[in-house]
Amino acid sequence: MKRAYKYRIYPTEDQKKYFAVCFAANRWWWNYCLEKIEKVYTDNKGKEKGERKKIPSAQYEIGYELPILKKTEETAWLKKADSTSFICTGENLDKALDRFFKDKNVGFPKQKVRKYSNSYTGKINKSRQNIIDWKKGLIYINKIGNVKIVLHRKFKGEIKSTTISKKSFDYYEVSILVDDTYVKEPLREHTKDGTVGIDMGSKDSKKGGNAILSDGTRFNVINIKKEEQKLKKLQRKLAKKTWFKIDEKKYSKKYKREVDVKVPSKNYIKLKNKIAKIEDKIAKKREYNTHQISSYVSKNEKFDTIVIEDLNVKGMLKNKRSSKSITNGNMGELKRQIEYKCDWYGKNVVKVNRWYASTKTCSVCGEKYEVGEKRTWVCPKCGTKHDRDINAAINIKEEGIRILSEGKQ
Repeated sequence: MKRAYKYRIYPTEDQKKYFAVCFAANRWWWNYCLEKIEKVYTDNKGKEKGERKKIPSAQYEIGYELPILKKTEETAWLKKADSTSFICTGENLDKALDRFFKDKNVGFPKQKVRKYSNSYTGKINKSRQNIIDWKKGLIYINKIGNVKIVLHRKFKGEIKSTTISKKSFDYYEVSILVDDTYVKEPLREHTKDGTVGIDMGSKDSKKGGNAILSDGTRFNVINIKKEEQKLKKLQRKLAKKTWFKIDEKKYSKKYKREVDVKVPSKNYIKLKNKIAKIEDKIAKKREYNTHQISSYVSKNEKFDTIVIEDLNVKGMLKNKRSSKSITNGNMGELKRQIEYKCDWYGKNVVKVNRWYASTKTCSVCGEKYEVGEKRTWVCPKCGTKHDRDINAAINIKEEGIRILSEGKQ
C-alpha cells in the first residue's frame, strides 16, 4: 500500500528560488500540454464521453517535444527544473483526462494559475533511497542538495516520489509517497453486537456534535470562535489598504485594452499573510478533528461493522444558513476517511439511504414524530424520552443490520 507522509521544510533563499522555477516550469508544461489536448478535443467534437482514444497522451505523445523545447532559446529555462517532475505532471494530466471520460460528474481539466498551484513532484529511484538523514533532520532534493526538515514521525518502506509545495505565507512542506508494504487486515465477520451506527452532525457540543455513535460516544465540533474574530478584524483592515500605480502598463483581456499596473503595499502583503496563517490554522484544526474521529471508529476492536448515512454534502452546502456549520463539521471528508480506513483495518462499511427518517423514528417502538429543531423529544406512543442524535445513531445502526441481513449491501 502507498501512503503519503507530510513534513515541514525550511529551505534557504537560494533553494526557494529553485522551487519557484520548478513550480513555474511544471505549470507551464501542464498548460502547454492542455492547450494541445483542447485543440484535438474541439476539432474531433469530443464533447461526448468516450472519445479518449483520439486525444494525445501528455506523458508520451506530447512528452517527446520536451527535449526540443529545452534546446530552443525561449524555453531553455526549463532545463533548470527537475527533469522527473515533467514526467509526473504528464501522468497527472493523463489521469485527470481518464477521470473526465469515465465519470460524468468530473469536469475537463483546467489550466494552472500561479496563485493556486505552487507544487511539483519528483520521482525517486530504487538506487536513491537514502535521501533522508534522520539524525541531522535533512532531506536531499534533486539539484539543490540537503534541505532542513522537521521529521516528527518515522516510516518504513520504499520511497516512490517527493512533492514540494508552498503556501501563500512562505510555508513549505514536502509530501513523501512511500510503499510501506502494509498488508490490509482480512474482512471481519459481521455481528450484531459489533455493529455501530454514526449520526454525523455539525452543531456544537451543547446542541449536538460532529459525530454521535449509537453507543453514546460523542465527538464535538471544533471551536474556532477566536480565529473567526481575528479574521473579521484583519479582513476589515485589509479592505482599507490601497494598491499603488507604477509606470508600467499591460493588456487586459477583460477590458480589451492596456491598463495601469498596480502593486500592493508592504502592509497589505503582511496582513494577507496573517490572514492566510489563521485560515491555515482553522483548516488544520478541522483535519485533526476528522482524523481523530475516523481513527477511533476504524481502529476500535469492539466494532466490526460501521454504518453511516450516504449524505449529499454538496447539495447540503447550497443552503446558506447551514453551509458554514457543515464545513466546520467536515462531513464529506469524514465519510471519505471512514471508508478508506475501514478498508485498511478490515471493517465492514454499510451506507444507509440519505432519505431514511433516522431522526423522526422512535428507536424503541418505531413510531414517527415530527421533531423539528428539538434536541430531546418524547415518543407519543411509548413515552420514551430520546436524545435526538443518539436516537438517530441507533436507528442508523438498526437499518444497517437490516440491509446486511437482506443482502442489499
